[in-house]
Amino acid sequence: MGFHHGCQSLREGEADISIVVGSALHFDPNIFVTMTDLGMLSTDGRCRHGDDTGSGYVRGEGICAVVLKRQSQAELDQSHIRAVVRGTGVNHDGKKQGITLPNPVAQEALVRSVYKKAGLDPAHTEYMECHGTGTRAGDPREARALSAAFCEKREEDLWIGSVKTNIGHLEGASGLAGLIKATMALQHKKIPPNMHFNTPNKEIPFDEWKLRVSTKLIDWETKYDARRASVNSFGYGEYLCL
Repeated sequence: MGFHHGCQSLREGEADISIVVGSALHFDPNIFVTMTDLGMLSTDGRCRHGDDTGSGYVRGEGICAVVLKRQSQAELDQSHIRAVVRGTGVNHDGKKQGITLPNPVAQEALVRSVYKKAGLDPAHTEYMECHGTGTRAGDPREARALSAAFCEKREEDLWIGSVKTNIGHLEGASGLAGLIKATMALQHKKIPPNMHFNTPNKEIPFDEWKLRVSTKLIDWETKYDARRASVNSFGYGEYLCL
């Protein structure tokens, strides 16, 4: 949500520059014990986003930071522009069965809202950086929402992936980690591979939903006016899309 507010401050003229920082440092072993007892963590210490053997998420540590400016100011300052943010949004998924169970209806609604406000066609987005925790409950629900929001009228499959397969779940910093990965993909014109993806999750009909997980580094060619990626990030009952 901090990234969304940072963008809003620039749009509203409240600031000329926003520095958004997130961190995840684990000092208390009792949290690991509690999560293990609840069956939330991966049994083999690997995040297997989209894979049928995904058994839970993997906690990671890290600090992320991004610097935001209005594009006009960045060009005037001759700043190195790595990506342009066309829109952001945040919502809450309302009443559900539990705080760790995402609501695909709310996820789809947020994506559609952000794209409508930005005046963009979801079918022109070619890569989606998922929240992608590698959990049995979360991955299929997110995939369903993405297919509904992005793939209704698209011709080619939507590439999906998750940085959590590389560095684990940075929790409060996980959204920024996904944003940095998506930005680097745009900058280098490459779709990065998803680690630990071997057997597609049986609850995700990838072909029917027009979704595809990259398993190797792919040259990112586009037929549209610009390469476009989106990022999903969830909290407990709260969604951020950009």
